[in-house]
Amino acid sequence: MKRRLIWTVLVMVTILIGLGIGVWRNLDNNAYYYATHMPYRKDYYPVFRVVAVKPLPQSVNKVYPSNINYAIKNDNVDGLNGAINIDNVYKKGDYWSVDSDSLYYSLKFDSTSLKGMTAEFTSKMRLYDREGNGMKYDRSKMDNKLKDITQRIKKAVKKPKVNLQFLYNWIYM
Repeated sequence: MKRRLIWTVLVMVTILIGLGIGVWRNLDNNAYYYATHMPYRKDYYPVFRVVAVKPLPQSVNKVYPSNINYAIKNDNVDGLNGAINIDNVYKKGDYWSVDSDSLYYSLKFDSTSLKGMTAEFTSKMRLYDREGNGMKYDRSKMDNKLKDITQRIKKAVKKPKVNLQFLYNWIYM
């Protein structure tokens, strides 16, 4: 009787661990799908939580190159941060960068100068800090660029076989 109880508990624990691993892998492998399909309000960009830790889909990476994709291609694990850096976005010589923490825009790329605009994401991925360091900027241009990246990722990802959108929303909302 005792042996049967131990085996029953062991089988149940094994099943629960297997289900947990399966759910975690589903959420991890399909994170871009879930992030682009979760409901969010204006000024919220949940997809950038994923951009920081996962390589971009190839079709999106061609337009918006990610540091993670570059590091994987060049077998350089030191460069594994998920920032998207683009030059010449709105004007010749300007610089635009976004990662999981913030968005930075400057009229010229200069690592020693902080003249530019920085906006930070809250824990719920809302763009909230509208600080312009000696620079006027158009907020709608920044929003449009973030929406464009989100829409390109949304088009590039496939729907998962087992859709756990409700679980992803529960965890990240």
